[in-house]
Amino acid sequence: MSLRFGVLGLIHQQPMTGYAIYQYFDQVLSHMWYAQQSQVYRELGQLEKDGLLSSVIEPQSGKPNKRVYAITAAGKTALKEWLESFDFSESLRHRDSFALRIFFAGYMPDLLKSLIANLEIYIQYNDDLLNKLDVQEHELRLGQNQAQLAGEHLMQRELFFFELSLMRGKAQYAMNIQWAKDALVLCHAQERNHTSV
Repeated sequence: MSLRFGVLGLIHQQPMTGYAIYQYFDQVLSHMWYAQQSQVYRELGQLEKDGLLSSVIEPQSGKPNKRVYAITAAGKTALKEWLESFDFSESLRHRDSFALRIFFAGYMPDLLKSLIANLEIYIQYNDDLLNKLDVQEHELRLGQNQAQLAGEHLMQRELFFFELSLMRGKAQYAMNIQWAKDALVLCHAQERNHTSV
């Protein structure tokens, strides 16, 4: 359900193509919501069918025409209602296949070495994601400074809320790294105990 409102939120900022929306999810919002390109296009079609978006075809010279989506008054109302609801239950539901594999790893003999190797990869993966958010935070700071210099109060407010979401993403990745490091210590201790038996 949140993909629907993520799409509405992006288009509320400015009219966009489906591909631009997908790119934004992939490059900017991935720390809070993963969306496949096909999901974005499916959601755009449903939002337009529901009257929350409209679209126009813009001809392009030497390229295929592009469809640009804009939010309708009904879309703005739906987005506002969703933003005001602050339902935390959806955010607290997890589907984490890595954690599920770890839970069931005890059923298979000799998976400890594989788990140790994968925890090290997991640490690096989360560290890379954390570094990506550090870059976004640096760019955010530049944007905040430019907005202050230009006196653009709306942009300053939007950047403030973007900063809050970055803080949450960074905290999540840092927690993932710390958990994996703690798990590695336990796995190495288990490995030593197992070999000494």
